[in-house]
Amino acid sequence: MADADHSPAFWSSLATALRSDPGVVFDLYNEPHDISWSCWLNGCWTARGWKARGWKARGWKARGWGGESPGLEKARGWNGGGLEKPGAGKARGWKARGWKAAGMQSLLDAVRSTGATQPVLAAGLNWGGDLSGWLTHEPSDPDHQLAASAHIYSCSACNTVTCSSPPSPPSPPPSPSSPARSAKPTAPPPSSTPT
Repeated sequence: MADADHSPAFWSSLATALRSDPGVVFDLYNEPHDISWSCWLNGCWTARGWKARGWKARGWKARGWGGESPGLEKARGWNGGGLEKPGAGKARGWKARGWKAAGMQSLLDAVRSTGATQPVLAAGLNWGGDLSGWLTHEPSDPDHQLAASAHIYSCSACNTVTCSSPPSPPSPPPSPSSPARSAKPTAPPPSSTPT
């Protein structure tokens, strides 16, 4: 999820610059993951920060963004700058309590506080593939220009029409005053055209 220290200011700055452009749609955060719906909406302290999420194992180094690239990992602090060294993470607070994530509500508020009225997208959890709690945690948008965005991939847990479609509402029972329906087809009415 977005960082609470900087992301609302980023959205405020961007929305200020683009608030008069009708061709803009704001997408608040791409593919949130590893958080609860409550955190998605209101923000939270992450449990254990970067190391717990596997950045060294499956992230920067595994994807080749640091290993042979001189200075990228060390200069940025991903490996050797404190996050992976025992004890150094505690001093910065990464291991002890993680980092403060901004919720979608604070990001939306940052956009709307600028006077921007364009549509805003808010992706669901699990890399955008889970909208199960979206409606019960929907951010409040005074402009009513908020839409859920879903990212469905072949490797997603929910990647079929049946899985991603909401259930059909049940049919209402027939009212007692309505006439019973016949199971037999009825004949068409006689033609009333003159011959």
